[in-house]
Amino acid sequence: MLPDPFGRLSHARHHCEPLAAGGASIKPVPLLQFKQVNTHYGDLHVLKDVDYTIQAGEIVSLLGGNACGKSTTMKTIMGVVRPGLFNAVCVRGF
Repeated sequence: MLPDPFGRLSHARHHCEPLAAGGASIKPVPLLQFKQVNTHYGDLHVLKDVDYTIQAGEIVSLLGGNACGKSTTMKTIMGVVRPGLFNAVCVRGF
């Protein structure tokens, strides 16, 4: 497990964008990246295979109806709730 910039532990480092020796990026590292993210509250499957990438400088809005997963998405990004074991939420490559 590797710490990310916010002090959380990443269980899915191998899913993030690759880095060259010394941490140099092989290609521009996304600011935020979700890969196959699934989040559950008990038996309730809230986020189902969510994939998206946000590059530095992009302006993004998260829109949706009631109970569609907006808050859970933000909580997953912040580490308040954990995604599934083999899912990746990467912040600047970590």
